[in-house]
Amino acid sequence: MKPFNSIKISKIVLIMLAHFLLALSFCSAADKYWIDNDAGFDTDDQLANILSSYYLKDNILGVSTTLYHPDEKARINKLTFHELGLSVPVYPGEGHYRNNHLNEHNETLEEEFGRFLDKYPEWPSKQFKNPKVKNQGQAYLEEYGDEFERLVTSPKESGVQAIIDAARASRGKLVYIAQGPLTNLAKALKLAPDIAKMFKRVVVMGGWREDRLGYNSIIDYQSTKEVFDIILKEKVPPIILVNSDSLADKQLDLSMEEIDRLTNAARKSKIGNAILKDMKNWRGIFEKAKTMSGVALADPLAVFIGRFPDHPLLSYRCHQMIFNSKPTHDGAGRPYLPGEGITMLNHANLTSVLLQREEVKMNQASSRTSCPPGAIKVLDKIKSESGGRVPLREKLVKDMIKGLDKISAKGFVNHIGNTFNRIVKNQ
Repeated sequence: MKPFNSIKISKIVLIMLAHFLLALSFCSAADKYWIDNDAGFDTDDQLANILSSYYLKDNILGVSTTLYHPDEKARINKLTFHELGLSVPVYPGEGHYRNNHLNEHNETLEEEFGRFLDKYPEWPSKQFKNPKVKNQGQAYLEEYGDEFERLVTSPKESGVQAIIDAARASRGKLVYIAQGPLTNLAKALKLAPDIAKMFKRVVVMGGWREDRLGYNSIIDYQSTKEVFDIILKEKVPPIILVNSDSLADKQLDLSMEEIDRLTNAARKSKIGNAILKDMKNWRGIFEKAKTMSGVALADPLAVFIGRFPDHPLLSYRCHQMIFNSKPTHDGAGRPYLPGEGITMLNHANLTSVLLQREEVKMNQASSRTSCPPGAIKVLDKIKSESGGRVPLREKLVKDMIKGLDKISAKGFVNHIGNTFNRIVKNQ
């Protein structure tokens, strides 16, 4: 018998030790995060990105985009996270894309909008109009020019496969934060049902508000239904519904003083100025009037709950929920026509038909709030103090300003470095 080669044995031992240490490090590693958003339609996605960089840091495995022109939304995300100092993979997901073939033949705004409404028939066109008119990338194009246009992201519609790959690789540590419609997650679960058991939790910004389904839940209702059907049937993964109704009291609406503080912090950086322009385009912040009509920190709240699900400033309830198929006609026998005069009132009329829910008792034995199998953990209240003070809103604003200050500090260091390089070159 040939004697063992001591060098080979040493290599084998070292390889085994390396694999053991890698596995051990993964077991003790922090949670990983996946963000799915529709940045560009509302600026709170961008505020949420700032908060994500502060709370989640290098544990963000990826970002996927959805809804209107996901490729452009991907560039907005790519630019933002780059400026925040993070190298985050960004993937355009499922949604409405420009039809290049049609555009070559001068597709009109109305024709493209028609295709969009075919895909998203519940879009409240009477209120929100044609999203192209808002030009979601305009603020970033104005601030960055060709640099924004040249940003390279992953191929179109690659977001779904990226979600599947991340869920399978994360070994049960992936927290999925859905800040927009559930289009990408629905398709990922349809293509790979096994990943339902691989998320640590799924945080969904949506649900209902007063008498109607929330915007994210109804804009792509079929995807909402498919996701909840799978999760409720499989009883996995744990899901937290950041319910729109929890924002009805306007506890997370920014005050004038908070708007000023965020504005002053944003003006110190290039990306901050782009976000301010974006806010002006979308929500009517005007420097003279300093007004921000109806802006709630909805998506930043979803990020906060993704990171701190059992924070003492939050309280929950448990609901059993059934999502019914959408009817083809309303109560008066009229057919539902895609986008023609659709408003939030239509959504309210549909909600009583679409969603059945019943509150159930929360598990009392656990130190953490948990719901029985088959029930959804739903955000109920954001705690406030006497005089209307909302500590959570104060914390979110404070932490977003820290994130913005981090960008300006990075910019200052880069400026000093560039100045030094110019001096050296001129020597």
